[in-house]
Amino acid sequence: MGFKNFKDFEHEVEVHKTVLGSMPINNQKNLKIYKDKVAEIKEEYVVYKDQLFEEIKKRSSKYLKMEPNAKIEEFKKELLGFKDLRLFNPINTPYEKLGLDNRIYALTHYFNNDLVEVNKMIKEVFGIFETVGVPISENDFVYSNHAKAYVHELLADDEKERMKDIF
Repeated sequence: MGFKNFKDFEHEVEVHKTVLGSMPINNQKNLKIYKDKVAEIKEEYVVYKDQLFEEIKKRSSKYLKMEPNAKIEEFKKELLGFKDLRLFNPINTPYEKLGLDNRIYALTHYFNNDLVEVNKMIKEVFGIFETVGVPISENDFVYSNHAKAYVHELLADDEKERMKDIF
């Protein structure tokens, strides 16, 4: 019978159904011929099933014997050694890659930190902007006079006591 693609196999099944459907079974002689034909077709498909099973076993045995490449573990260990692995993740946004997300989150919860910590976070954010070529100055803060004055003092001097006195 040999190996066939699925469409050929379906076609052959339909042909056999048609042949069996057109055979008369009205007397004992015709019924015996019909049963013999069914047994012949069944034997043909059993042989085909056995051949197919052997072929599947033969093909799958080569994949079941495969072992993982030893270099995979080396690569995993090497990847864990990279401190800035997040920089190569295509899913992370530039905002996350620069670490702005963590710093902005900390700044939005400024009431949990003291003034020195808040000033440090603001300077880190300014440093990130400077790293990418966008220098920040007090003139960029046009929201209010208080924001402009705060940034002016922050960039000039972040002495804790002096900042507390001013703000």
